[in-house]
Amino acid sequence: MVLVEENFALPKENLRLLVVGFVIILIGCICMLGGGSNDGVSYNPEIFSSMRITVAPIIMMIGFFFEIFAIIWVRRSKKTFSEDSYARPEDDNDGPELLEAGGDANSSRASFSGKRTLRKLKK
Repeated sequence: MVLVEENFALPKENLRLLVVGFVIILIGCICMLGGGSNDGVSYNPEIFSSMRITVAPIIMMIGFFFEIFAIIWVRRSKKTFSEDSYARPEDDNDGPELLEAGGDANSSRASFSGKRTLRKLKK
């Protein structure tokens, strides 16, 4: 059975990054292990080592931030728009064109419009 990528909420790259973030969080949890007493009654000062109270939580926070990044990250496509990809008008005038509203050249009513209106009138 072949799974199609379209059925998942996230693409493969994001899922791989999620796994990496999960591994980072597990490393932080492993760093917190230990330091307890053997018999359950005696005190072991190793529980307050700098590895358990500072380094391991920082590693775990990095893992959680990496998880957030893995969910939000979107890969940009390599497709770029070339000048051939969209239609250009034959006349390459910049700015709006003055079009007569009444139809004859001596009309006092005129309006400004963009290239689209000019192209529509030419056709």
